[in-house]
Amino acid sequence: MGRKTSSTSLLGYGFIGIIAVVVAAFNFIKENPLIFIIIAVVIVGIIVFLVVRKQTSKTIEGKNISLPNIKVNEEVDKYINSLIDYVYADGSSPKIFNISKKNQHNILCQIFMLDIDLSKYEPFVQDIFENTVNKVNTYKDITDKEEWYESLHFAFESMVASIIQLSTNKTATRDHFKGIDNLSERLLQINGELFKNLFFRLRGYHFWYVYNQDENYKLSLKQIKNRLKIYHGIKQSEFYKKCSDKKDDVSYVLYFAQKANEIVRKEEGRTYRLYLPEDNPDEILPYEFSIAAASDGDFDYKNYWKSIEKELKKNDGILQTEFYSKFNWATEILTRALRDAEKDGKLLREKKGNTYILHLQN
Repeated sequence: MGRKTSSTSLLGYGFIGIIAVVVAAFNFIKENPLIFIIIAVVIVGIIVFLVVRKQTSKTIEGKNISLPNIKVNEEVDKYINSLIDYVYADGSSPKIFNISKKNQHNILCQIFMLDIDLSKYEPFVQDIFENTVNKVNTYKDITDKEEWYESLHFAFESMVASIIQLSTNKTATRDHFKGIDNLSERLLQINGELFKNLFFRLRGYHFWYVYNQDENYKLSLKQIKNRLKIYHGIKQSEFYKKCSDKKDDVSYVLYFAQKANEIVRKEEGRTYRLYLPEDNPDEILPYEFSIAAASDGDFDYKNYWKSIEKELKKNDGILQTEFYSKFNWATEILTRALRDAEKDGKLLREKKGNTYILHLQN
C-alpha cells in the first residue's frame, strides 16, 4: 500500500516539474523573443536539411551518394530516356547494382549538364570512336536474347555504378574512368548509333577531368618531362624502368600527354620512342646509343654485344679508333661496352700506342 502511494507522489511531482519548466520557458521567450526566433530558425533548418537529405540520398554498395535535382533541357532528357527505354526493353528492372531507372536518369543527366567544352577533346575522342566501331568482335553477334540483355544490362548498370564511385571515391579515379571507358565501348558495339552521344560525352568528360582536375597527372607529367631531358629518344618499354611510378600510371600519363602535345611518342615496332616537343627526333641518337646511356647505372654491354661481335668477326685485329666508324653510336657507348666485354673474357684488347688492337676470344 505504501509503495503505491509513493509512485503516485512521484508522478505528481513529475507533472508539477513539467509545468514549472513550461512556465519558465514561456517567461524566457516572452522576455527574449529574438533568441527564441534564432533557436527556432536553426531547429527548423536542421529538420529541413535532414528531410531533404533523406529524400535525395540512396545507398549503393553501402555508400551514400547525393543525387541533387538538376535542370536538363528537353533534348538531353529525351535522349537519356531513350537510352533507358532501350536497355530495359525486355521489361526487366535494374538488378546488378540496384540503381533505379530514375537515379540512372539523374546521374547520366548530370554528366550531360556539366560545363565542359567538348570541342577541345572531340578530335581525340573521334580517333577512339573509330577504333571502337571498327572492332571485329562485337556484342551484336550474340544470338541468345537472354545473354544479350544480360550483357547490355551489365555494361549500362556497371557504367552508372562506376560514375557513382567516381564521385564518392576520389582515390581511385583512374580505375573508375578506365571502367567507364571500357563499358561505354561495349555499349557502343551493341548499338553505335544510340550510344554515340553518350560515348563522346563520357570520353570528353574523361579528358576534361585529366587535364583540369587530376593533380596526380600534372605532378607525374612534370616528373616525366624532367626525366626526358636526360632520356631523349628512349623506348617507352625501357622508360618504365626509369620511373618510380607504376607502369600503368606512367602509361596513362604518357597517353594523355601525347594527346595534349606535352610529349612526343614516335612509334617503333611494338613500342614508342619518347621525346619532348622541342626535340627533333631525326637529329637525336636513340637513347641507348647516346652519351647519357654510357653513364647510366643500368648499362649492360650485353645489350650491344651481338652487333659488336658481328663487326669484329669481319674485322678481327682492327684498331679500336677505326672500329668506332663502324657504328653510329656515341664513342662512350662503344668504349664502355668493349671494356666490359674484355673483363668478361669476350675479347682481347692489345695495347698499341694510344689505342688498342681488338681480337675476339674463342
